[in-house]
Amino acid sequence: MSEFDWLEPPSPGYQRTRLALQHYIPMLSKPEIILQRVGKAVNVGDSYAGLAALRAVLVRDGDLTPGEMVGSSLIYDESTATAVKSFQHRHGLNPDGVLTAESYRQLSVSIEDRVAQLQLTLERWRWISQAFAEPPIVVNIPEFKLRAYDSNLRVVLAMEVIVGGAYHRQTPVFQNQISSIIFRPYWNIPQDIQHREMEPAMRRDSTYLAKHDYEKVSIPGKGFRIRQRPGDRNALGLIKFSLPNRYDIYLHGTPLPKLFEKTRRDFSHGCIRLKDPAALAVWALQLNGGWSKEKVEAAMHGEQTTTVSLVNPIPVLIVYATAFAGEDNVVYFLPDIYKEDKSLAALLQAASKKRHAENVEDAGALSGAINNQVEGRNSKGSL
Repeated sequence: MSEFDWLEPPSPGYQRTRLALQHYIPMLSKPEIILQRVGKAVNVGDSYAGLAALRAVLVRDGDLTPGEMVGSSLIYDESTATAVKSFQHRHGLNPDGVLTAESYRQLSVSIEDRVAQLQLTLERWRWISQAFAEPPIVVNIPEFKLRAYDSNLRVVLAMEVIVGGAYHRQTPVFQNQISSIIFRPYWNIPQDIQHREMEPAMRRDSTYLAKHDYEKVSIPGKGFRIRQRPGDRNALGLIKFSLPNRYDIYLHGTPLPKLFEKTRRDFSHGCIRLKDPAALAVWALQLNGGWSKEKVEAAMHGEQTTTVSLVNPIPVLIVYATAFAGEDNVVYFLPDIYKEDKSLAALLQAASKKRHAENVEDAGALSGAINNQVEGRNSKGSL
């Protein structure tokens, strides 16, 4: 063990990702494999002149076993397509096995860039508090996934999520805690959404509010605000997980489950939509008298809005990691949907130059300063 190992976060995810980095670093000394550009999508049975190089990349990355590299045919076969599906799954692409231009772009990313991705994830991990009063919930934005952990930081619940749109509606990175769960919530429309979207629609159609179960609520001295009544059409779904924060971001259900069929899911105004909010409620309420799934479902489909304060608030971490080793020990590299990797790399480079120029010895202070810059991204509303 190195004298610095005790400084490293003890979480299993960090340690798995650190080992993955150690696996990729030796690849830097090997020649890069150059793939032939893909124009028209390549399907099983098509000819592809770059097949040998493609198979070499898939073997290098662990998606194809060396024994499957047989023959000299240029025909894109089933075994290669299966390996491409594995690659696509690990890289946040639609795992259909079709060699598309986007798959080609990801296959062509250099090992140097992959190493940098892993290093950026490890850097971000070092900023996160490693002590939690209760087992935490972690949402990884570019993975579109939520995980709930036990006291040993083992995953006990995982589900797909929808996050804020990449353009002007990004979900911010921050740490907070769930204080209560609201069944059959109202959706109080954020002011910017009300002014930008609702009020123009109301001017075009006098029946707009009624059509969408919206209602006006008077605010003395300030006019009015709009909210949506509880029910199956409510934009928050039937459950809202409250975590008071300056971004007005929370976790909630959705009346549009079909969006979870998409591979890339950055569709919200900033809030985090859950694929299975009932399962998260059952897990979160285990210390509140142990709510069963039946009790949760009854509250969801009852007639009243019900707020349940948690006996012990649950820590929530909203993180941004485009490269990591998962619980299945598979290494994932995901699209940098918010371009945060690029921004962080520039910040780290600038901090490194400043450190050398000023002979700064406190690397932790530099990390903290960078963290403060990155954590404060603005969110343009909620939902």
